[in-house]
Amino acid sequence: MKLSALLEGISYFWMQQSGDPDCTQICFDSRKVQPGALFVCIKGEFSDGHRYVEEAIRAGACAIVCDGVFSLAQVPSRVAVVRVAKARQALAVLAANFYHHADRRLKLIGVTGTNGKSTSVTFL
Repeated sequence: MKLSALLEGISYFWMQQSGDPDCTQICFDSRKVQPGALFVCIKGEFSDGHRYVEEAIRAGACAIVCDGVFSLAQVPSRVAVVRVAKARQALAVLAANFYHHADRRLKLIGVTGTNGKSTSVTFL
């Protein structure tokens, strides 16, 4: 899916633009990046995804989404870099766009009460 389509609904600005790459996967773990991936830099409790940008690029990332600071000198011109306010929130929107908003097609049923839940669910 094109990066521009993935970014729909997200406020962002280009730090480095290299066309509109076709992203084949979305990753926030640099060890799982494959060629054509969009790498999202997530800050965690023990690690910061911005530290793994070079590793993601070596693995074949075509674009980076970040909310922190890192050196663009380490990023080849072929890799697009997009800055967002909150990468973790952007990741949710990116995933929804990537999977064509699968959540909108789900039908959920809740069964509550004191007795008969298992029987009702079995019949359903």
